[in-house]
Amino acid sequence: MGSSLTLIQLPAQSGKTRKMTDLINKWNSTFNISKSNDLNIIFTSNTKLLNKQTQKRIAQDVDNYSSSDDDVDTETSDSPKTLSWTANTMTRDGKRKMMVDNVFALITSDDDDEEIDNIICCTNKKRMQHVVALLEKLIKKYKKRNFNREVNIWIDEADSSVGIWSEHFDTLSAMCAEKFVKNIVLITATMRPVYKYLHSIDVEPLLRQYENTHAPVYHKYSECNLIHNISDANKRVDDALIEVLKAHPEMVVPGSRWFCPGNTKCASHEEHYRILMDHGFNVLIINGVYKEFRLLNGDVIPITEDLEEDLEVAKTLSRYYFDNELYNAPFAVTGKMCVSRGITFASSIDGNEFLFTHGVIPNNTNGDDAYQMVMRCGGNIKGFNTYQVPTLFVSTKTSDLILNEERLAVEFAKKYWNGEEDQTICVTPGMLKESFGTRSPSVQDIAGTVPKIVQLSDEEYNSINKVKRAWNEERIMELINEYDPELCMELMNMEKDQITEPDCENSRKKHIDDIVSGAEQNKKKTISIKKDLKNKDVFQIFMDNVNHRLIVTRYYGSRLV
Repeated sequence: MGSSLTLIQLPAQSGKTRKMTDLINKWNSTFNISKSNDLNIIFTSNTKLLNKQTQKRIAQDVDNYSSSDDDVDTETSDSPKTLSWTANTMTRDGKRKMMVDNVFALITSDDDDEEIDNIICCTNKKRMQHVVALLEKLIKKYKKRNFNREVNIWIDEADSSVGIWSEHFDTLSAMCAEKFVKNIVLITATMRPVYKYLHSIDVEPLLRQYENTHAPVYHKYSECNLIHNISDANKRVDDALIEVLKAHPEMVVPGSRWFCPGNTKCASHEEHYRILMDHGFNVLIINGVYKEFRLLNGDVIPITEDLEEDLEVAKTLSRYYFDNELYNAPFAVTGKMCVSRGITFASSIDGNEFLFTHGVIPNNTNGDDAYQMVMRCGGNIKGFNTYQVPTLFVSTKTSDLILNEERLAVEFAKKYWNGEEDQTICVTPGMLKESFGTRSPSVQDIAGTVPKIVQLSDEEYNSINKVKRAWNEERIMELINEYDPELCMELMNMEKDQITEPDCENSRKKHIDDIVSGAEQNKKKTISIKKDLKNKDVFQIFMDNVNHRLIVTRYYGSRLV
């Protein structure tokens, strides 16, 4: 693949999307004087919110940049040149869902009003398969010289989707060799899983170098006021939140704005909501089930439609926060999966500034995820008139992991800077070892996750039957989706290792009791992954026929070297 593959590793919330749009505009201006713009396919993290946010930014910063007419509405994502392609995207006549052939027709259209330059996709297995199928159709026309456009592929938060894009790496490499795919750019603040995968297949990627990896107004995690004792003493984040609010009533004041993501389960967000309401908070919940403000006076304000119109959480949040004078009480945001990566909350809109002042961060054994999550409280905020150093309650272990990831994100992309424009450096395993330190993490450290426990009712558990001697996976997924939609979405992008119902005493202890005990202590765990699945992302489900629970383990083999 050679110089076609480059990486952008910059600190979280430092403006990586702007670096991407600047590069798109530069390539459009430099290389495409005599032909059509390149086709840019941009994969975002697998949330509709981030997809919409990216769609708006591309419309504003790319389509508006290159447009000589008034087609681009800079207040919305309504640009004829940018398509957000999700499972619910309809054709432009509104009659059917947008499939590969429909997108192909738009890209190859002779009608300038129909032609698109940018496609925004969520990163999941199905959409990646559709994009590759689209490229395979386009390259046939390209080889016949019936299509004169080249393709740039951008994968944001690339570390969280290695197991998805790596399955198509050979196909995309072949398209690069044909000069059809001109650039593949992987973008993230936490690049370690990407390096590990690429080095495992003997690819030494080119990392883009910068004189500075962040602006002077950038606020780093290490600059926060960090308090460890409460989180160290309370493993459950719900308990830590209770103790924080009890120990520091002086912080629970009108105008304080708290980042309280909770755990991945929606039940954790509901528990956070109850705790916060008991202490006089107005609360915004954003997860796979609810997107709504819940106010002290009992009002519930759904914002799903507002997000569809505003396209950015920050804009919706700012409007409701200030229009409803929510600053007259303490305020908090919860909902881990939708507030942990990519989504920006800090804003300065019409003179109103929103910044988090406090945070209660859950324990996390994955430094990548913890760093991405906690930086919702940081970023380019020092220039705000209301800027203050956030106070974060976080365990010592989690904090150490975050500090290590931050050091790499801040320093690695400027370490070899020599003053040349568009400079890249080939990242070798030796350089990586030098920068990451000498400690070799275990397989469980890299690939393992903390198991999830899904409690079912007796009726629900008994509704799971066998289909041709195998447990009904479709019914199991339906039940998981009811209790934890984010977990269900995660499993849909993985392969099944096993679904089983342990019955003998020894098997129950190993597959039920020990796993549940470890999960309660936030310990990672997987059980005997099949040899042919060691380098894949897989899940296991153990059915507890005594307490009617589903014990779910997830193993990210794609993170391994």
